Formats: sequence, structure tokens, C-alpha cells
Amino acid sequence: VSHPLLITLDWKSIREELRESRREIEDRIQRGVDLFAHPYAFPQADAAYTERFCDLLRECGYASNATTILGRAWNETDGLRLPRLPANEADDRQLLILKAQGYYDWMAVLQSAAKHLRRKVQTS
Repeated sequence: VSHPLLITLDWKSIREELRESRREIEDRIQRGVDLFAHPYAFPQADAAYTERFCDLLRECGYASNATTILGRAWNETDGLRLPRLPANEADDRQLLILKAQGYYDWMAVLQSAAKHLRRKVQTS
């Protein structure tokens, strides 16, 4: 509803954001909504948060959740932890096709390593 940094909210407020944003979108488009996109960085390193958040998504009726984890989804990918590929106005048709075909997958390794290193530095 207000596009907050969800991880900073209490669980009651997160539940309200999930329910109200869904209701508002459904009212506007006159269709059911079961897709969610986690605003800001998805905190995949925080296992307790992500488990509870995914449980809450299920409770609120969502079937999938786009995260900020870089990559492509596969058959075995958890629908509530979907990775994504960045796309912007600088991407032409050919670059989008290459990203969809996997030529951008190596970036996920770099992103994961950078996040791991950042966490190590912050806890040192």
C-alpha cells in the first residue's frame, strides 16, 4: 500500500501491507491478484524473516513473490522466492533475449559474493 521497507515493520503491519495492497490492486483492476513483488532488497540472508514472510504470503493468498535475488526461475524454484532479471530502458531486444536465455546468470554469482562479503564486513 505504502511501499515500505517491509523488514523494518512489525508482523502485524506487514500483514496489513500485504492484504491492503492486494485489495487495492484487485479493486482497481477488477481481477484477483496472487502475485507479490517484495519492495526494496529481499533479505534472503535473514532466514527467520524470509520463512515467516513466505508463510504470511501464503496466509494472505499469494502464490508467488518476486524477490531481488538475481537470476532466472527454474521448475524447482520456490514460487515465493522467485529471482528476477533486471531490465531497463538501456536494454534492447537482443539483450533481453540474451538475459532470458541465461547469458546474464553469471551476475548472480557476483551479487551473492558481494552480499556475503558485505555481511562479513558488517559483522567484523
